[in-house]
Amino acid sequence: GTHEETIERYSELMGRPMQDVFFYEVFSGFRFAVIMLRLADLLVDSSIMEQESDMGTNNLATQLLTTMLDLEPAG
Repeated sequence: GTHEETIERYSELMGRPMQDVFFYEVFSGFRFAVIMLRLADLLVDSSIMEQESDMGTNNLATQLLTTMLDLEPAG
C-alpha cells in the first residue's frame, strides 16, 4: 500500500491515531545515517575502503534524509 494507507492501517490495528510520524521517520533516518558514518570510518580504519571515499556522508541514509528535508544533496 501507499505511505498513507500503511499509516492508516497501523492506526486501525493499534486502536489509536499515529502522531508525529514525520519526526520518527526523520529520526530513524538520522540513526541510520550515523550507523553508516561509523561503518565508513571502520572500513577506512581497516584499510578495506579508501580514505577518499564519501560513503560516510553520501549514502542511502543521507540521500533519504536530504530528500525528506528538502536539502541539497551531498557532494
